[in-house]
This record gives sequence, C-alpha cells and structure tokens, in this order.
Amino acid sequence: MASEAFTPLPAGEIGRAVLFHKKMHIDMEQVIAPVFLQALIELWSAAWLVAACAFLVGTHWGIWIIGLFALLGVLSIPILIPNKLFYFISYFKRRGLNYGWVDRLLDVMRAMKNFFSERNAATRIKFWLTIMAFGIAGQTIGGILIWYIAQAQGAHLTLLQGAFAASIGALIQGILTIIPGGLGVTEGGLVAVLTSFSVPWNRSVLITLLYRIITLPLSIAIALVFLASLYAHKIVTVTKNI
Repeated sequence: MASEAFTPLPAGEIGRAVLFHKKMHIDMEQVIAPVFLQALIELWSAAWLVAACAFLVGTHWGIWIIGLFALLGVLSIPILIPNKLFYFISYFKRRGLNYGWVDRLLDVMRAMKNFFSERNAATRIKFWLTIMAFGIAGQTIGGILIWYIAQAQGAHLTLLQGAFAASIGALIQGILTIIPGGLGVTEGGLVAVLTSFSVPWNRSVLITLLYRIITLPLSIAIALVFLASLYAHKIVTVTKNI
C-alpha cells in the first residue's frame, strides 16, 4: 500500500522497488522482476479488456483495434519469452548499442529470466493465469466504479462500456508514464470515450472527475498514511532532536 505513493511519479516503479529493497531487506535483483511484471500486467490486462470490450460493445475503432492487438503482442514478449528477449538485447549491446537504458533493460530481463527459470512448466502456467486474472479483475473493478458513478448521475452506461472506459484510462496512464499520474491526458481520454457512448459532455466531465478523485488523490492519501507509518520512528527521532 505504501508503494502506491510512487505510482503517479514518472518511473514510479523504481521508487516502489527501492522501498521494497530498503524496508523488506530484499535484494534489488529479487525485487526488479515482480515490480516490472506488476506494471506490465496492468498494461496487458487493460489492453486485453479494451480489445474485448470494443468487440462486445460494437464500437467502430477500426485500425485502433489492430493497434491494440499489436500492443498486446509487444507486451506479451517479455512475459512469455524473457530468455529470448534477454539474448536479443544482449546481441545488440555487443554490436555497439551501449546506452544506460540498455543496461537497465538487460537487468530487468535478466531478473525476469531468473525469476521464471526457478519454476516448472505447470507452476508457470498456474502463475500466469493467476496474475492475469488479478490484472483483469482490477481493471473490471475500475469499470464497475465508472458504471456506478454514471448510474448515480443518471447517465446511461453499461458495465461493458464502463470497463472499456476504465481500461482506456489505465492504458493512457500506463503508456504516458512520463506524465505524473497521467494528469490531463487521462481525463481527456475518459471524457472522449464517455461522450462517444452518448453521455452528455457535462456529465462525462463530472463522472471523470469523480472517478479520478477516487482512484488517484484518495489512493495516494491512503498510501501516504502507510508510508508515514514506515518512517514514524525516524520522524519522532528528528522531532525530539529539534
């Protein structure tokens, strides 16, 4: 919960990994893979739900659906074949691609490779199904929340449309991670999606603002409470010294 405070920050996963390393005394090599995988699964599940809901809702997104499936394919590469991706990146590094981000990516892929090499095939399949189910469940809860807010505002929105909107918001925020919390672009995307479902513009804005207040500032506030509790003893010590 405390690590959620880093979610809105650019490259917030790094802060999350450092917190796990410092407070749980886990080696960074053991932290990198789970933290990276959690962020990847959020994007993967959002992309999958957007594609599935677009098909079921019957939206005319055309080329965008093809782009989503392409995104799903790209996101699935480090999930399904981390070994091959590690050797693929290593090949280009040996050929002269010597950049800092390449080394960091190799560290992540090495950690992913080691993370999965410790599991047999049956365990890996069960593991994948479980974390993907959790990812999709999380996105679905966001959809239910948008649907409930819409119903309270008297807007006609189905559960599938709510799940589609929530997943679009998660995708925008995940892809544009350089923007803190996806502020501005996520809200704009959600309003555009809701209005495309014939929700009046003023209600679309209100639904979006209520949804974002619950999912961003409120979650950060709760996370900061947990984060403060981790450092409470240091705060007390500093106060006494003052």
